[in-house]
Amino acid sequence: MEGKKAIVDRILSDAEEQAKSILKDAKIRKQAEQDAARQEAAEYLEKSRRALKSEAENQISRRETVAALDCRKLLLQAKREVLESVIQAAQKKACKMPKEKYLKVLEKLLKENAENGDEIVLSESAPVGEREVMALAVCKERKLSFAATVGKFSGGLILVSDKCDKDCSFEALFEANRNELEEEIAGDLFADKK
Repeated sequence: MEGKKAIVDRILSDAEEQAKSILKDAKIRKQAEQDAARQEAAEYLEKSRRALKSEAENQISRRETVAALDCRKLLLQAKREVLESVIQAAQKKACKMPKEKYLKVLEKLLKENAENGDEIVLSESAPVGEREVMALAVCKERKLSFAATVGKFSGGLILVSDKCDKDCSFEALFEANRNELEEEIAGDLFADKK
């Protein structure tokens, strides 16, 4: 019986050793799997952080671009408003010129635009009247006449003929030259002073 007991003990001992070995291998595999899972999680986390950082930088860049564009739009709008107010102020100032200067401007307009027989419509707010305008040499030379009515425009004159009317009001002159005026004013006002 002793031989049987030794065989049984030996079998049990081998089985126990084998169970310990299997358990040890299982623990090693489990540890390796956990380590691999931790490594994979760490890599995924790092990859996610890089992706989030990149996305955040892209969003910040886009928002900075949009903000810069919005600033430029606001600045441009403000500049346009300033240009418009300067042009309006210049037009008002032109309407309030002293008589002599106003008369010289009208004379120049007549020399450049009037044709024989045209009728002159003067602005209702003009500081000069029919007598002063008709005393100009160009009126006699081109046989110009004075309209019975005055115009409801801020300054300057309108030439009326049977062929066509010519708007030489200050409003029309400023509008016709708006691009050059805006360019010149913007150059004076907004040029970078270094």
